[in-house]
Amino acid sequence: MSSPRSESKNQALILEAFDTQFNKRDYAAAERFWSPVYIQQSAHIEPGREGLFNLIATPFKQFH
Repeated sequence: MSSPRSESKNQALILEAFDTQFNKRDYAAAERFWSPVYIQQSAHIEPGREGLFNLIATPFKQFH
């Protein structure tokens, strides 16, 4: 069982990762949160970290 302090740190790390990836869309900075060997489990998303990043980036490319 983890301590409340480590749970709080984990929660802060996850929130920072998702904010960086999904809200700020800073993909270069987000790379530090997702392993290069990240395994994407969804059959609807391309494999690996790049698949996840492309999923998020693609809808926004049309607006730039």
